[in-house]
This record gives sequence, structure tokens and C-alpha cells, in this order.
Amino acid sequence: MSRLLPAADGLVSPTRYESYGMGVHEALCCGIPAIVTQGAGVAERYPEDLGGFLLQNPRDDGELAVKLRRWREGIPGDRQRVAAFSEQLRQYTWDHMAAEIDSLWH
Repeated sequence: MSRLLPAADGLVSPTRYESYGMGVHEALCCGIPAIVTQGAGVAERYPEDLGGFLLQNPRDDGELAVKLRRWREGIPGDRQRVAAFSEQLRQYTWDHMAAEIDSLWH
């Protein structure tokens, strides 16, 4: 993965169900734009300004084609927005997650 992801221009994950989507998370942490189904768990983390990368219907190939064309055209600012999101994801550690889970019990 350490050589594969940096060589990619983007990642597409039109899953019908994905509890989180660690592959998407890893791609984003590498600064790679990822088109993912809105119902995937990782989609909850997407900031509003990256909503254009979220698919509403994973079975709609027309919607996916539109998203791919938009991504391919290189909407100005996408790389910068993904880079900012990437930094945010990389700052969130297992310790942060454990603290959040612990806070739910107390």
C-alpha cells in the first residue's frame, strides 16, 4: 500500500454497504481524492466542501460517471481541500478514538 496509493490519482469506492472504509481513509490520508458512497461510514467524516465526492446511489452509474468527469476535470481547489481533510484525518489518532469511546461510558 505504501507504494500503491501514492501512485494513484484517485480512489473510487461505490459500495452498497461499508461500515467505515479503511481503504478510503488511507487514500485520503495520502491526499488522494476518494469518491465514496454517502452511506459508507467514512462519508460521515467528509467536510461539506468535499460533498461532491459522495455518491447518493452506488447503483447509479450515471451519477458515478458525472462524479468521475467532475474529478477528472480537476475542479479548482479540490486538491487543496483534500489536503486539508487529509491533515485533519492524520491528526486523529487511536488514542483520540479511545478517549471518545471512553467518554460515552462516563
